[in-house]
Amino acid sequence: MIRLAGIDYGSAPVKEREKFSFSPSEAADFLTRVSRRTSECVLLSTCNRTELCLVSDADPAALLQGERGWGRLFSISGREAVERVFEIATGLRSQVPLDEQILTQMKDAVSLSQSLKCTGPVLNKLFGTAITAGKKVRTAFKQMPHDTSTAEIACKMAEAKLKPLKGRSALVIGGGVIGQLCAKLLQKGGASVSMTLRRRRKEELLPLRGVDFIPYDDRYKAAARFDLIISATASPHYVLTADRLACCGRRILIMDLAVPHDVEPAVGGIAGVELLDMDAMGGQSLDPELLKYIRSAIDEDMTYFYDWLKIHNCMPLIEEVCSYAAKELICELSFENDADTKRLEEATKKMMGKLLFTMKKEVGINLAVDCYGALAKAARG
Repeated sequence: MIRLAGIDYGSAPVKEREKFSFSPSEAADFLTRVSRRTSECVLLSTCNRTELCLVSDADPAALLQGERGWGRLFSISGREAVERVFEIATGLRSQVPLDEQILTQMKDAVSLSQSLKCTGPVLNKLFGTAITAGKKVRTAFKQMPHDTSTAEIACKMAEAKLKPLKGRSALVIGGGVIGQLCAKLLQKGGASVSMTLRRRRKEELLPLRGVDFIPYDDRYKAAARFDLIISATASPHYVLTADRLACCGRRILIMDLAVPHDVEPAVGGIAGVELLDMDAMGGQSLDPELLKYIRSAIDEDMTYFYDWLKIHNCMPLIEEVCSYAAKELICELSFENDADTKRLEEATKKMMGKLLFTMKKEVGINLAVDCYGALAKAARG
């Protein structure tokens, strides 16, 4: 049984979601322990969601709550769980519809499970097919009707509030994908941009032309000269706290694009500071024609996945029929040595396998599945 449970931006605010956020090392440790109780498992943990997908009779919600405590988790199974994976990949479940980063995040989640030997044929096929569907949607609509990344939304919101960005000063804390994209977009909007730089990560940070860099440890001292601060790190701790920012004494727009929070919520109570977090992002609706196309793509690729799953579930029956045919043929013939017997056995299984797999193309998946079951029953008795 395919099961899925989790928490996302639609079911809980950032304050509640951050408790269920996993760093890569935390995810690896958790998956290793979960895999002892399940056949397959994949954990997707992003700014907007944490979702655990299993092939198991175990309850993924119970596993998450056992790890992180109580939360408003949803729990689904079967076709509903499969459809949700496809909806995530195609961008229907993103806070920013058609979010560009979710496919990379899904690939990374599957890769981590594969490296830990925590996943297998079913979830590999499910996530692989869903990611392919997501690529197909984005390829078909290269010119999206709206912004498709959190960075784009944040910079548009900043421009609307600061009116305009041109001539404003901005500090970006965090040199990852979101941070760098924010810096580029702010530059494009005419802002003077600085970014924090940690020494130990200097070699990982690609230099951006026209962007000034300040030491990470100097961020509080530098904050007083910026109109806008955007923070997007993977830090497990606050990178900006109220007690150290209170002395800035100027109007600042601060945007926290991290989960868990980068910015202590109390910062929003400082006079002159406007604080926005991930819950302020998103909200666009999709064009009806685009939504119709995405739904059609999901239906098509889900059908493909379920056809594959039916055959996958029949593999023990197919192997049983192939083994029976090989055994019967060997009994009818005599050979001088074990090597010839082995070659005949392998050739017979290969021939029968090819015949049985061809059957599904001729009679359809459902009838082929019935035939496999009947043949296996006859072989047993």
